Amino acid sequence: MLRPGRMLVHQFQGRLTGSSLWSILSISNDSTEGPNTMMMPSFSSSSLRRSLLSLVTLGLFTLCGCANSFVTPPSATGSIAPATIAGVVHGGQYPVYNATVKLYTAGTTGYGAGSILQATTTSDVNGNFQFTLETGLGGVVDGGASALWKCPSTGNPLVYITAIGGNSSGSGSTTPNNAAIGLMSAIGLCGNLATTTEVAVNELTTVASVYALANYINPGATAGTETIGTNSTTQATTGLNNAFSTIANLANTTGPGAGGYVTSNTYPGVGTAIGATMTATPESAKLITIANILASCINTTSSSSNNCADLFASASPPASATTTSQPGATFATAADTIQAAYYLAVNPANNGAFTTCNNGGTTKTGCLWGLASSTSPFQTGLTTAPSDWTIGVTFTGSLGTGTCANGDFLIAAPYHAAVDANGNIWYINGGSTISSLVELSPVGQPIVCTGSLSNGRGLTIDTTGNVWGSFNGTATNGIVEWPAGGSALTVWPVPTGNQTYEMTSDGFGNVFFNQNASGGSIWEFIDPGTTTTPFAPVEVAGPLLGTGTITQGYIQVDPQGRIWDATSTDPDLFEIYPKTSSAASITGFSVSGGTVTFNATNSYAVGNQIEITSLTSTEGATFDTQVLTLTAVTSSTFSAATSAATTSGTVTDSGTGILAASYTFAALTTVNTSYGIAIDSNNYLYQGTTCCAGAGDREAVKWTPGGTLGTATYTASSQNFAGINGVRSTVVDGASNVFYGNEYPNSSGATISAGTYSVSELTTSGSGTTATFTALSPAGSVPGTCSTSAGCGTTGGFFDSDFQEPLDMQIDPSGNLWVLNTFNYAVTTSNGLTITELVGAAVPVVTPLSVAVKNNQLGAKP
Repeated sequence: MLRPGRMLVHQFQGRLTGSSLWSILSISNDSTEGPNTMMMPSFSSSSLRRSLLSLVTLGLFTLCGCANSFVTPPSATGSIAPATIAGVVHGGQYPVYNATVKLYTAGTTGYGAGSILQATTTSDVNGNFQFTLETGLGGVVDGGASALWKCPSTGNPLVYITAIGGNSSGSGSTTPNNAAIGLMSAIGLCGNLATTTEVAVNELTTVASVYALANYINPGATAGTETIGTNSTTQATTGLNNAFSTIANLANTTGPGAGGYVTSNTYPGVGTAIGATMTATPESAKLITIANILASCINTTSSSSNNCADLFASASPPASATTTSQPGATFATAADTIQAAYYLAVNPANNGAFTTCNNGGTTKTGCLWGLASSTSPFQTGLTTAPSDWTIGVTFTGSLGTGTCANGDFLIAAPYHAAVDANGNIWYINGGSTISSLVELSPVGQPIVCTGSLSNGRGLTIDTTGNVWGSFNGTATNGIVEWPAGGSALTVWPVPTGNQTYEMTSDGFGNVFFNQNASGGSIWEFIDPGTTTTPFAPVEVAGPLLGTGTITQGYIQVDPQGRIWDATSTDPDLFEIYPKTSSAASITGFSVSGGTVTFNATNSYAVGNQIEITSLTSTEGATFDTQVLTLTAVTSSTFSAATSAATTSGTVTDSGTGILAASYTFAALTTVNTSYGIAIDSNNYLYQGTTCCAGAGDREAVKWTPGGTLGTATYTASSQNFAGINGVRSTVVDGASNVFYGNEYPNSSGATISAGTYSVSELTTSGSGTTATFTALSPAGSVPGTCSTSAGCGTTGGFFDSDFQEPLDMQIDPSGNLWVLNTFNYAVTTSNGLTITELVGAAVPVVTPLSVAVKNNQLGAKP
């Protein structure tokens, strides 16, 4: 028995009666009759369903009612029916008649590639459509040409729907056909589909789906040729799954709820975050405005209308595909509204030359803005044109409802963030009262909320998945660890009298932190791994700058094992190189169980990491080139732990020993104090200078490491490049694009308040002193007189209504940019209480960063 579900449509719709259709479609091939069933002699139920669905698709069953309607089936009992996906295609206030509606599963052969057509149907005069998911597995049915389909035999792919072409005029005729109509609605995992899945397909679901999935879409060259997919690696699959989940924080793809299609979602805390709630609120006015811009083309009768021409000319592709997740793609001018939405998502600054505009606009943004009006179908949109087309989601946990049951604050001036392998967001609160360590799911549900400490600063995740945090409040100096899979914090010992500050982890599992006192120093916990017994750190380098107290800045390790450390006390970047020993003669080594004991001419210490190479014996070959950690030293005899399975024995061999845990350092001087450290796929390092001292401030800085210590060179951009206004945080995405969090207000008439700050984005080419910079975010105007309190008012960069002095940003495996609205450590009833996610604004990265370092994948996609 078929049991079609309720077909959701636009909020302007009413009801439609269709009892005759339900009676005809409610047919069972069972031998027992029940309510709403008919006995059918000798017909195949599958072929009968195909015939009936074909008749529905062709419009040979007439539904009685008006255009603005939805169908509610009668209750049914009897045999179990296949699942249905039922919905409606709407363009603005009107149903789209005769649209080609296709159901796809996302591909697994690369970013934007490999989507598979599962089923096809056509929307009726009321925009209604239906797909039937048959029981069992098997994949494509009828070559994807009918409305029947099955989940594939292997895997659990993500499902989405597109609607291309059709007539949105409400005339009840199949002509004229507007080939530029392109609408989308992403549904979710095939295995999670309910008996009846309800889907709305309109401009709002299109914008939400396209922005969340931007990194996984190839727009194609002609109307309706969009594809969605990612590669088959675990983290790439995780990124796509999380991106689908993000759509729910932008719009409801099942139809309007109590507050319409665009509403806030509230997530209750679980685990140690019980008692807290997190509310996700999208930038609804901008989202609605973009939907209205698409509707202006969709609600015309032809793809060559003035509105469509303006949309496709102004929603233009990025200047280079290398800034996207698909560097080899060829982007053509948009031919449908899905493609136009995609170009707004990946080129939100509208970069490129303005050509013409039929509505009188004089810029690309102005032309697009002119397509939306006060009479547009979705309300309420922006009242003024935006500076860019990014879409943000703000996560709020107030001092009241945001407090966890254990008394820890959910959000209190978040200072640093990190992303784990599952795409969960970790951050450490920087407030001076109760600063906790917090974990959020990819959609914002609180999972961990713990600490009851103060002055949270550094945060990192090691290759084992352990999360490390640094708190430097007066009574709570120290390092804490949330072990992977653990349920409580572990406290680690640190040298007394020195404030712990920033943290990072390398590809070998070592954890580093810097301290402020005695000229500043770098310390290391050597490969904690899964140990449950804390041990003391060793000093790597120091004092870095004289003997007084300095304020440490950001710290990062690159794939070559170099540590980069910055201070805000002076304009020095410290380059800390591993010492390389001369070749050591290895003699008389023996292997017993998991320990190798050997003699060497070089002096090493317990905890040093070594690599012994060029061993030729049978026993030696089993641990040749492994990175080993010294566990004991007696005179010239050394013992190192190895997991190699070897046979005990004593042999004589020779090789080289490379010391990798002793360092020397040099100071590299920039023109002004720099903040943030981020490293790209070529090991170039990025910082940005502060505001507002004058010459040398508000610049992007690109460092090229030299072959030896102290020989790195740099190039700085011009002031205010891409809207930079006093950099405080820096991050690199999977295409090596660089994002800067601006420390000072950047809006017109800027003051220190929410919404006056921005994030800048740029890309670079070249190296050394000849590197060039290309802006990807709006540059704004070059400022005149600046002050630290009022900022520079350049209106450059990407804006969100809740940005507040972002001291850190991180990118997740889906390409979402998470911005901490720290507000200069201050927590009040209106400041330091939010985190903003710019949806799909970056290219996905490998997380955590320590794993990217380990696999030499910084600045690369999963």
